[in-house]
Amino acid sequence: MPNDDNEVKDVDWREVNIEDNDNSLGQIKFKKNRNRSRLKSALRFVLMVVVASISGAVTAAYIVNVKYSDSLVKSNTPIFQKKKALSSNNINSDTSVAENSINKVAQEVGPSVVGVTNDPNGFKGKGEDAAGSGVIIRSDGYIVTNYHIVQDANTITVKLPNGKNGNVFKATLVGFDDLSDLAIIKINSRNLPAAVFGDSSKIKIGDNAVAIGNPLGEEFQGSVTLGIISAINKSINMSDDTTGEISKYKIIETDAVINQGNSGGALCNENGEIIGINSLKLGTKYTDSGISVAISINEAKKIIDQIIKNGKVTRPFLGVVGGTALADKNNGIQGAYIKTVVSGSGLAKAGIKPGDIIVELDGVKVTSIDDIRDIIQDKKIGDKLPCKVYRKGKYIKCEVALSENKE
Repeated sequence: MPNDDNEVKDVDWREVNIEDNDNSLGQIKFKKNRNRSRLKSALRFVLMVVVASISGAVTAAYIVNVKYSDSLVKSNTPIFQKKKALSSNNINSDTSVAENSINKVAQEVGPSVVGVTNDPNGFKGKGEDAAGSGVIIRSDGYIVTNYHIVQDANTITVKLPNGKNGNVFKATLVGFDDLSDLAIIKINSRNLPAAVFGDSSKIKIGDNAVAIGNPLGEEFQGSVTLGIISAINKSINMSDDTTGEISKYKIIETDAVINQGNSGGALCNENGEIIGINSLKLGTKYTDSGISVAISINEAKKIIDQIIKNGKVTRPFLGVVGGTALADKNNGIQGAYIKTVVSGSGLAKAGIKPGDIIVELDGVKVTSIDDIRDIIQDKKIGDKLPCKVYRKGKYIKCEVALSENKE
């Protein structure tokens, strides 16, 4: 019997054309299994579909993220997006629109700013010099304003914002300081909204500044102008018309408009704190440059305290009217040249004469008349200061007592 291992199985045959130069000459070719071939073809097709799908998804994602991301984001953002409110109290109940910091300042400080007039007809008067603003500094009726508003007034009238209590008040003049253009008046009322004082030494150039005035009561109540702090630590010299003595005040420069109406009103920071008292008079020489001036609140507080206590401001007084002596014109000597010595002053009592040159005061070298003001501005009446003067080629030492500057 034939061996099973040597059994020849039937195979499929196909006809092969034989050519002389055919390399397959003499070889037998078997037809591939059709089922297996079909399976491989199907798998290749599925793989191609998967690859094509993944490639399409990646391409679409790239186009969406890179090409159209901005437009898609914008389309999902509200056109009128509200800013975060400063506080729950800063939302207008009618419109539900968040208020900015300036709105907040106007709301918080506005009730403390009043209209002031010296017109006997009250707020019906039209004289520009008769109307201005004031700031309530104490709840029992004390108000600070500019002196030029109430100067020589027979009747001072105050109107509270929003016509509080429905009244226009007659005010009395507590006292004033002509040099700083500050005055204190008082009305007979209680529980008034007093302003909050800030610290003017902490302000910086570029800070927002809000000037608030209430010049004509209800007609122009809460007049607000906005600007920035243009200059700090700046001083202005004001001359006493009686004695010729010059006083120096620290002021704040701002481009917020300060006109006749809000002169005497408040200059505020963004926290709703008073950092200055607006003054049209002190800023007269800056008018053409578009800069307004307020006396710094730290400077004003010292003056306000004195006016409330004494009805006036007393300043240490040296008793000299003069200028600056230049070295090239005075034999190399530079200092404060004395033109006039006020009778009865400490300088007169010390034997100082016109023509003398003060070269040293209180141990500090003097090179100009301004140095004298800087030296005595923080002194007290009665203080005795060592003084050195140059007279006709000789130096004379003496002691000068500061007296009261009687206006």
